[in-house]
Amino acid sequence: MARRIRYRLVILALGVMVALTAITFQPQPAQAGFSSFVTRTGNQLKLDGTTYRFSGANLYWLGLYKVKGDTAATYPTKFRVIDALQTAKEMGASVVRAHTLGVSVGCSLCIMPSLGTYNEEAFKKVDFAIKAAGDAGIRLIIPLTDNYTYYHGGKKTFTDWRGKAESTFYTDATVINDFKGYISALLNRVNSYTGVAYKNDPTILAWETGNELSSPVSWTQTVADYIKSVDANHLVMDGHYGVDTNALSLSSVDIYSSHFNGTLMMMTASAISSQAALAVSGNKVFVAGEYDWSNSKGTGDLTGFISQIETNTNVGGDMYWSMFGHGDQSGFLKNDDGYSLNYPGETTDLRTRSQQLRNHSYFMKVVSTPAAGTTGAALLTSITKDASGVSLQWRGTAGADNYSVERATAGATGPWTVVCNQCVTDYSGSYLDTSSTGAVWYRIRSYNRDGVAGAYSEVAAFDGSHEVQVVDEQSADTTGKWPISSYATGAFQGQYLIASTGTGASTVKWKVGVKQPGNYNVYYWLPDGYTDRASNASFKIYDTAGVQNVTVNEQLTGGQWKYLGKGNFTTSAPGYIELSDSGNNAYVTAGAIKLVNADTAITLDNTNATITGSWSASTNMPNYYGSNYLIKTVGTGAAAVRWTPTITEAGTYQIYYWLPDGYTDRITNASYTVYDGNSVNTGYTVNEQSAGGSWILLGSHPFNIGTSGYIEMKDTGNNTYVVADAIRLVKQ
Repeated sequence: MARRIRYRLVILALGVMVALTAITFQPQPAQAGFSSFVTRTGNQLKLDGTTYRFSGANLYWLGLYKVKGDTAATYPTKFRVIDALQTAKEMGASVVRAHTLGVSVGCSLCIMPSLGTYNEEAFKKVDFAIKAAGDAGIRLIIPLTDNYTYYHGGKKTFTDWRGKAESTFYTDATVINDFKGYISALLNRVNSYTGVAYKNDPTILAWETGNELSSPVSWTQTVADYIKSVDANHLVMDGHYGVDTNALSLSSVDIYSSHFNGTLMMMTASAISSQAALAVSGNKVFVAGEYDWSNSKGTGDLTGFISQIETNTNVGGDMYWSMFGHGDQSGFLKNDDGYSLNYPGETTDLRTRSQQLRNHSYFMKVVSTPAAGTTGAALLTSITKDASGVSLQWRGTAGADNYSVERATAGATGPWTVVCNQCVTDYSGSYLDTSSTGAVWYRIRSYNRDGVAGAYSEVAAFDGSHEVQVVDEQSADTTGKWPISSYATGAFQGQYLIASTGTGASTVKWKVGVKQPGNYNVYYWLPDGYTDRASNASFKIYDTAGVQNVTVNEQLTGGQWKYLGKGNFTTSAPGYIELSDSGNNAYVTAGAIKLVNADTAITLDNTNATITGSWSASTNMPNYYGSNYLIKTVGTGAAAVRWTPTITEAGTYQIYYWLPDGYTDRITNASYTVYDGNSVNTGYTVNEQSAGGSWILLGSHPFNIGTSGYIEMKDTGNNTYVVADAIRLVKQ
């Protein structure tokens, strides 16, 4: 009897353990990041009855990304959003001002692409950013329109929809009602990640009526009153450019602001003091909404400016313009406007300024500045090899100052040799290992500004010749709702995305950016599976040949790279891998994707070529292959460069050429000849004035085993400069 009871107890315990395991694998219910709203008493902000002052950053692109030079706007990846907010947190930020969480009209990716039509996908991107801000302990100030016509739209968008002059935005009843409709849709939006309506989320500190407006008092009152009628929880900030003394009596407006960027007002102590005094004269809060932290205009004084903010309690808070985090592949993002802050700073001056801002932020919190935070893991995203060595690229991590690179030759567990001791930063974005030979394994380690070591990256294997590219789930493009989870074991770098049942159709798209065109083996990494996961998750490989459909059983054990298929990818027309979820009856997870070049390839640099005529080695133009390129000057007679490959497998080969960046004095019809061992193929011409730095297809030809074939570039020596660099043959 006792034995039977014990047996039943064991079975019961196992059942409970299985049930608990099933629960812990699934995403937990989300909620708002804060429980208390920031309020106002007179000219002071309050939080739970205590005076609240803050400092922070402008992250205008959190909902929709575009900088100067971009041809189109894109949604920022989850990584970009999290990385920037975590960087702001490391700098002590309490508040972030984010235009594109509220100013998003008139474009295909906007919240309201056309009048009265709303974009659920755009809303989901805003949902995620608000949740990520709350997770980081950062509150938000969200403008609702813009004085200017940028990529995210503004007041002119509303008047254009009605065919009216831009000036009527402030006076036309129909246009004002259109704007109210947009505000209502935004404030009443229920966050798909937290389940909390924006109007009920304490993560939001204030709604700003707009950015740098020239609004009349009547319009400000109408809009502020309407916001308060929909949302009784949040503060309203006047978006007028500078304190409008005529609007100080408006009961629905809590905060007034100015921007100190050298356009209307300089970044000086006297300027902010006088503006704050105006707001306080009306018993309202004053905030510096933007300021030129880098002094790019050369007319400001950051030290005196933030000192005035700290000592002048008439100033409730400040936000510098503007912060950017790391890129998804490598390096930093930035805008070409002189204001971009990439922490901790590339130059001595920028590093000093960023630390001033960090100290200032903690002062405003009434907290001593802590030591630099421990840095997380970077991600090795690219490993390639050329004549110079093995080139590594990585995606940086918030707060990192520099990185060490370690190499192993015996296996993924070491032993490890430090080949670069804190010698690279995210400002260079790459490291060249000139001493690597054969198969190796790499990992990198991040260090903070105090020199304290952080986390290691995942180990990346390299066979000594074939390119490797890695994209994880947080740098992938998504549609639908994909929360980040860390509950299941075996996840790549400890996290993955998960789509729950009943949440509708959704996708994850990993974009492929190969350095060398050719065939690639595609691998995926998922966390350990479970019985409620999809047994037939739908993956697609989009390459030059079209689409391949692959199904994956996500119930199986994960925690390693598994083969998905093979694809052909080029540098000029990148492909992608996509996971689709119908949102029906199973959980679907998304992890990382890896591509490994699978080609039999032969690469010949100019140093491996036979040269006739007068050629000189040069490194003047960027993006050459290997250690240099060859250049022949005007009037030096006929010349040629011949590359002779050693063919070990007969077959058809694609032939590519590589040149450095071009210039206007270069030849526009450089003559290439291909001899495949049987026939001479002429007629290939190359414009050497074009941009270089990538493999460009010349043609395809059959080659026999041996060294009878060649590729040759000839110059008649007339009146232009000619360059020659590298050739690559890839077996089809």
